[in-house]
Amino acid sequence: MPDRKPISRETSTEEAYEKRVRYLFGQVKKTHSDVSPTSVHKYVSNMIPTKSYSWLRTIKASLVMHYKKQSMFAEAEKINSLSSAECKRSDLQTSAKKKKNISEKKLVKLDAFFEERIKTSSDTLLSPAYAFMKATLHCGLRPSEWQSAQLVESTESLLKATDGLGLYSGKFPAMTVINGKATNGRSFGKYRILDLSDFTDKQRMFVNLAIYYASGVNKADFDWDAFYNNVRVTINRVISTNFPSLKGLSLYTFRHQCIANLKHAGYSLEEIAVIVGHGTDLTASQHYAKKRYGHTTQNLVKPNHSDIPRIKRVLNIKLEHRGCLLYTSDAADERSSVD
Repeated sequence: MPDRKPISRETSTEEAYEKRVRYLFGQVKKTHSDVSPTSVHKYVSNMIPTKSYSWLRTIKASLVMHYKKQSMFAEAEKINSLSSAECKRSDLQTSAKKKKNISEKKLVKLDAFFEERIKTSSDTLLSPAYAFMKATLHCGLRPSEWQSAQLVESTESLLKATDGLGLYSGKFPAMTVINGKATNGRSFGKYRILDLSDFTDKQRMFVNLAIYYASGVNKADFDWDAFYNNVRVTINRVISTNFPSLKGLSLYTFRHQCIANLKHAGYSLEEIAVIVGHGTDLTASQHYAKKRYGHTTQNLVKPNHSDIPRIKRVLNIKLEHRGCLLYTSDAADERSSVD
């Protein structure tokens, strides 16, 4: 795969972002003694509960561009990691309302709908929406992580994609990803590597398409946040109009379903963690779809076993505190019941 070109924007877009940053800095000065990155981060964090999702998305994009122009990459990453969970947004779903699985029968119907509609519709967002849905189902990425995803076919290209940091024990083709939660300590490192060697040609096609669309399709003024929001709206519209029983479905549904499939196939929690970018073995057991909702064991993504020692074994510690030894049969039974 050719080297990824840096994302660029139209001059008018950059000017609008800089104008927004100047205004924001003016607001920060009213409540803080300076406009240092720490003060700006604190101000934006405090404003999140009173502001909309779209406000935060725009502020993040503006500040990230501003800091990157000054080579302040750590500050840009810190701003980019701010969560929108507490934003005031009427359509912001709570965890309870999010759909965390999709049945095999409904998935077949959804596939048939998209494959037919893409052939006949002039809606240019249907194809990327479908590609992200299918690729996320197969790989389990967070939506924003598709921006950094790269397919690699050799050790040489893998090391280049991971700045020489990739220690890999699997087969090729593989995919490198920058962990979305690495900057706030909720992952196990900057990069993770997924083994796609068991994928079918069709699965690889969806992955290639997702990476292609996330790269901006060679558009100079590509804005990922705006593009992803349009994809999200497209998925919501398709579901509300044609599949009301799937209300709450989003790209995260397919990340959840990927994890359910991995559990169903007998993957350990540590293996799941290195695939989906969790920092501990507990996250997938507490917050994601359960094993009983999995419906395939074939052609699944495989973990990079070299990363498993980096996963914090929180669940094992909890079991030890409850009187179970780390690798006794009692602990194994306990682990298998946590799905």
